[in-house]
Amino acid sequence: MARDFDTEALARWLDGEGIAPGEPVEISQISGGASNEIYEIRRGDGRMVLRKPPKAVPPGRDATMLREYRALKALNGTDVPHPEAIAACDDTGVIGSTFYLMDHVDGWSPMNSGGCGEGRGRQPGHGPLRRHRPADGRERGRTGRDEPAVTRPVTRPVSPR
Repeated sequence: MARDFDTEALARWLDGEGIAPGEPVEISQISGGASNEIYEIRRGDGRMVLRKPPKAVPPGRDATMLREYRALKALNGTDVPHPEAIAACDDTGVIGSTFYLMDHVDGWSPMNSGGCGEGRGRQPGHGPLRRHRPADGRERGRTGRDEPAVTRPVTRPVSPR
């Protein structure tokens, strides 16, 4: 698959970030990504994923990319399953848009398999349904309270079906 950015410009940026300086850069586009372009980047012993807006960047998409990176980076060091955030670039002169790098994670994608299948993503404690547990082991729900979700009062009426 074709890419629409300069590999040498990316290599110079990676050098500046201290990511395997001087090593060759290998890039291949990953299938999937409904609203962003996603590439596998290999450099030295590293294997990363680069996420960037599409070639025709919609208004506000560069800011959205950086916000997505900050959210991902906030998960670094927690037990929430996620790829580790590596670095972000807000200079659109490097490859034509903002972008960020995260660790490559081998696995399954609903974009490539036609759905959840075999209960993936539907089991408590797996994927997006997993709850954050701080280092002290307490649970914090939507309210930020340190109590199990079952003891919190229902704050909205439940409509009959």
